[in-house]
This record gives sequence, C-alpha cells and structure tokens, in this order.
Amino acid sequence: MTDQYRYAVKLLQKEYNEHLSAEQAGRVDQEKQKIEEERKQKEYKNKVETQNKKADQQRMKATSMNTKKPKTVRKKKANIMDLDGDELDKFVDGLIGLN
Repeated sequence: MTDQYRYAVKLLQKEYNEHLSAEQAGRVDQEKQKIEEERKQKEYKNKVETQNKKADQQRMKATSMNTKKPKTVRKKKANIMDLDGDELDKFVDGLIGLN
C-alpha cells in the first residue's frame, strides 16, 4: 500500500514540475517578447533621430542663414567737374560706348 502512495506522490510531483516548467516557459516567452519589443522601439527611435538629424542638416544648408551675403562695393561716382582733358575724353567715350 505504501508503494502505491509513493507512486502516486511521484506522479503528482512529476505533473506539478511539468506544470511549473510550462508556466516558467510561458513567463520566459513573455519576457523575451517584452525585451524584443523594447529593442525594436529603441531601434526605431534611433532611426528616427538619425533621420531628423539629417533633415535638420539639410534644412540648415538650405537656409540663407548659412550662406554669406555677397558684399556690394559701391563705386565712387565720378565728378565730371574734377576731370581734366584725357580723363574727360575717356569718360565721355565710355558714355557713348566707344570703348
């Protein structure tokens, strides 16, 4: 009779251990899924950040804030009254288009 009890206890322990291992396997699978999801989210965030950085760099290149404005040099206006002889002839020829 005790052998039957021992056999029954062994069967119950075996079933219990199988049940625990199944629960643990389920927990492990859930943890794996959670870790994989977190990793995917981090990868997505990193990808978005790099794309945003590239877009910002392109935007900065396109803006006029980065480009230097060319300086305009104003020529002094010639005062006709100050011109003498040959200088006056050259000025008049320039106006007429003989140069």
